[in-house]
Amino acid sequence: METSTQKATVADPMALIPTVGEELSEIFALNGKNIALLGINDIESKETISSDKLRKAADILGLDNEFVSGMQLLQSDYKEKKEESRAEYSKMKAYYRKLKKVVPLLRDEFNDGIDILDDIVHFFGQENEQEVFDLIGHKTAMYRSKTNSDIDEIALAAWLRRGEIDYGKTSSNNPEYNSSELKKWIEEKEWQAHIDDQKYFKNLPENLRKFGVGLVLLPYLPKTVYGAVEWMDNRPVIIISDREQDLATCWFTLFHELGHILLHEKGLTIDVTINENNGKSKTMQREREANKFANDKLYNGDNLRKYVFFLKQHSDKNITTGDVAKKFHVHPMFAGYWMRKAQLTQYSFERVSISFSE
Repeated sequence: METSTQKATVADPMALIPTVGEELSEIFALNGKNIALLGINDIESKETISSDKLRKAADILGLDNEFVSGMQLLQSDYKEKKEESRAEYSKMKAYYRKLKKVVPLLRDEFNDGIDILDDIVHFFGQENEQEVFDLIGHKTAMYRSKTNSDIDEIALAAWLRRGEIDYGKTSSNNPEYNSSELKKWIEEKEWQAHIDDQKYFKNLPENLRKFGVGLVLLPYLPKTVYGAVEWMDNRPVIIISDREQDLATCWFTLFHELGHILLHEKGLTIDVTINENNGKSKTMQREREANKFANDKLYNGDNLRKYVFFLKQHSDKNITTGDVAKKFHVHPMFAGYWMRKAQLTQYSFERVSISFSE
């Protein structure tokens, strides 16, 4: 239950419409008359006033029957406005019920609205609630049409918006995007010496900024995605979540998104789960290409994954991550990642956790 000191989730528009009793009290005050002379208790809460009382008010104020007719018209108008306001209030509350999951992403940065729903509208950079839902539909149209995954479109659009906002805070004076320098950084593999270092990964936004690449690390929102790429001011912006809170997963997501940047044209790219029924689509082809890019750079190809799943079906499940890592010349963290995926229970390299929560 909200207290008087809390901002309302949805402001009641009726609070902005004076009752008939408030209007009459204001008229009495302007004319220097005491409203108590009417003998109506709690006059300011009254939405209707009887004709007898209105005529008595006219007498006290020294006014004629036009005043009575005017007040009766005001009462009729108030009733109509009340019905409209109640319908509007119900609609706004329905909007808030859908959008309230966005509130944690406001981070006290969006608090100047008349209510929390208004703050959410400002967070999305829109003028009203309908524009917010139009934006959500536009942002998630590609994802919705290409996958059957259980995605919450509102949460996904809000997560993307939070990434845009956070990138905007650090985007001033950013270098122009330099694909050659980005490729050089990838190929020289300086990052490879820090694969299991959470601190290094969290500092990657500064490293990639040198090449004009934005990187935003956000806590995972339920029913959203591992990552996405947007192009802002002709610069690629990667947004990564800590879904699974697993460092190996984060590395794969990063290189998957880097694959999209280097292989595909500009635009919004949201990770999708490849749907075999839709496997020939252009989007699915791009996903496969981005996966191949990540596999090649991190695991020296896809044979590591294939081998681990082969072991699950045909070989000794007690093989260690060290054995697998040595065979495929990868870090044991990556061998352990795929062995866990294959549910091979014996491995010597523990999962490395990571969180992007503040």
